Amino acid sequence: MLADWMHWLYPSLCVECRAVVPLYERLCAECLGRAPRVLPPICEKCGKPMRGIPLETGFRGLCGDCLSRPKAFDGARAWALFEEPVRGWIHRVKYQHDLRLARRLGRRAAAEWRDTLDQWGPVDGVTYVPLHPHRRRRREFNQAE
Repeated sequence: MLADWMHWLYPSLCVECRAVVPLYERLCAECLGRAPRVLPPICEKCGKPMRGIPLETGFRGLCGDCLSRPKAFDGARAWALFEEPVRGWIHRVKYQHDLRLARRLGRRAAAEWRDTLDQWGPVDGVTYVPLHPHRRRRREFNQAE
């Protein structure tokens, strides 16, 4: 009940458009929908979009980078390209420690990856890229974690 009153007095606002959003959501659905998505065709290994290849070709393969420099992992995926507005959201998490925004983005990523994980079958693990200990101490957390 107190939370309802606090939300009425101090509403949660979308970090992008300043519209009122549900408590602690940080991004409205409309702004979240503006994220530039990673769409097929993509590299089967690193998940980078394969620009210039028509979707109709049904491309399944590796990008030039993965062919020339094999990766030490089985597969990587991103749900959005690291372009605006996603870049700004990630910077907000990293440099302003907006952990509620991180949770919102994490929930979106999990929803996007559900189908991919189902296609891959049993997965040994899902992880993040670790930070160098010096950066970890300076930031006090790893935004990817």
